Amino acid sequence: MKNVSLPVYEDELLYSYFARIFVHCGYMEHRNFAEDVFDEDFYKVNTVFYNRIKPEFFKDICSNISMEDLIKKHTVYLYHSRFIEKHKKKLAYNALYGMQGDYYNLLPNFNKKEKKYLRYCPCCVQEDRERYGEAYWHMNHQLEGIK
Repeated sequence: MKNVSLPVYEDELLYSYFARIFVHCGYMEHRNFAEDVFDEDFYKVNTVFYNRIKPEFFKDICSNISMEDLIKKHTVYLYHSRFIEKHKKKLAYNALYGMQGDYYNLLPNFNKKEKKYLRYCPCCVQEDRERYGEAYWHMNHQLEGIK
């Protein structure tokens, strides 16, 4: 893994953080980045939560931000978990914290038929570029029902 230290921006989707690392490190192939970062073979990167992360890369991420903040501020966990019972919420959180895929079975998937894509706000893009010199995907823009 190429060494890069980037801040995680306010309301930044964790997937966006990975995308910025991909760009800043100069990776030419998505597959090379995925092999360096993720701890499993997969066909598709999870855009609203995350795939299992290699321990050495995970350690670098958590030197800047706590795992609790990653889950609660940079994934859609809080949005999805507010609609389930307290014990299931705790199980889902622990599954995310432990990077176990079973959180999918614990959290509601609101509109399975809706086409999934990353959304952005043109005004936010302009503000991000003025403030940070680059734009990023905001976590709040990915919530179900946000157009």
